[in-house]
Amino acid sequence: MPSELQKLFKSYLALSGKSFTNVIEEYNQNNDATTVSNINNKLARETIKYNEIVKLADIMGYDIQWVKRDK
Repeated sequence: MPSELQKLFKSYLALSGKSFTNVIEEYNQNNDATTVSNINNKLARETIKYNEIVKLADIMGYDIQWVKRDK
């Protein structure tokens, strides 16, 4: 069963219009080599590093923001 993080990531991936393979290929150009399977497993286990998510989001055209909640 997919984790909430995995579902969220895949929804933003779909909205980006890029394939998972293309995102990983671009990620590998500037970072340590990884695979779609490796990232997918990290998302499923929720063990992906914050900096990996930030880099993947950037490739997909997104920024991750911290937003202060209203009380």
